[in-house]
Amino acid sequence: MESRHTRLVNCGHTLTRRRRIIAIVRLSQNVLLILPRALITKDAFFMRRLHVLFYCFGGALFAVAGILFAGQPEHALTINPQGYYESPGVNVILFDDFYPDGHQGGLTIVQCGRRIAANGDVRLEPTPGQWAPVPAIGARSVDRAGRRISVQLWFPDSSKNKKGFNPIDYPDLRLHYTVRTEAAGGSIRLIVDLDRPLPDAWAHKVGFNLELFPGELFGEHFLMDDRPGIFPRQANDQIMRDSLGDLVVTPLATGSVFTMAPGVRSKKVIVRGISAPLQLIDERGLHNNGWFVLRSTINPGATTRAVEWLITPTPDDAWRYPPVVQVSQVGYHPNQSKFAVIELDKRTDAFAPVRLIRITADSQTVVKSDPTPVLWGNFLRYRYIRFDFSEIADEGLYKISYGATESNEFEIRRDLFARNVWQPTLEYFLPVQMC
Repeated sequence: MESRHTRLVNCGHTLTRRRRIIAIVRLSQNVLLILPRALITKDAFFMRRLHVLFYCFGGALFAVAGILFAGQPEHALTINPQGYYESPGVNVILFDDFYPDGHQGGLTIVQCGRRIAANGDVRLEPTPGQWAPVPAIGARSVDRAGRRISVQLWFPDSSKNKKGFNPIDYPDLRLHYTVRTEAAGGSIRLIVDLDRPLPDAWAHKVGFNLELFPGELFGEHFLMDDRPGIFPRQANDQIMRDSLGDLVVTPLATGSVFTMAPGVRSKKVIVRGISAPLQLIDERGLHNNGWFVLRSTINPGATTRAVEWLITPTPDDAWRYPPVVQVSQVGYHPNQSKFAVIELDKRTDAFAPVRLIRITADSQTVVKSDPTPVLWGNFLRYRYIRFDFSEIADEGLYKISYGATESNEFEIRRDLFARNVWQPTLEYFLPVQMC
């Protein structure tokens, strides 16, 4: 009922806006018809009508301003040319990549440059492990003007079902569905549509899971409705057995509105469960590589809007991606080409000076500088500049600074590759870690 009510209210607002705009257009037409006659004849009747129309027209202009500007959020999410949502400090990505075994893909939320939630997708269980059934992915559609993205998926994935190096044993379930997102101001409306209702045995088992990265949340608090809780550093939740004897994790919290890290702007996200209640689960109770999982299940008989969430991230106008100065971790041979790559926020227009600094026991000396570096180019989310110092051949210890940001220290040395470069791969990694 809540979902239907929301749609009716939105429809009503849209119709009201249309009626107001139509009325304004008609007022404008009447003013244009009466104005010449009133000015030429100076007839009192027409002058009075013109006065009334101008009075109404002034009010109409204010109404237009209200229609055009009221209710338009300052931080509305738009779809950028790369095909995902963004607002200041916020990116919301839907199936730009797909590697669920590695907690990548699906619905992903990045705030202030950090991936805080990922792998949002329909799953067959509340705490799927690394080799649990995952769907196959089909066509992805992006409507930039309408601020909508949709993806077709289905179970089972025939390329993995009982096949390959790590075959996955899919259950006897045929499920085709669409995950779609719609920008609603500064929020994202997440919707899952099924091609047919779930079999009775799978209702309230299949659900939508959004994984929350534990490393960003240890010790942070959450709110489920008005009840506070904390993200534990270790899995302390209760493990129980269900009616089939399988181990299950008791949810940390259940409710309708989940607020993650309410006191931390860079991590705060609000999720409203519209189609069904939300559950917060600590997946690490059953899998040591698990994340926190926010989940709601699919009701019996549901098809259209079988899952519906309203997700509200937290934008930040002041946030900028901090510069990263990238150099060779190994170092450089004196005769090889040498350059550093500086990665910047894509809104960076003015560049800071770049300096190469030689480090000795008692001094740090600038041996090369570029006070006005130029843009190398843009790639994906960032801008880049390059700093070439190939002519520097003196052996020693160095670092590079970009404004107040400094790189790691590195060496220029002739016997740089003699030890501790490629040797550890053959001597330790391959024979020990990979066997």
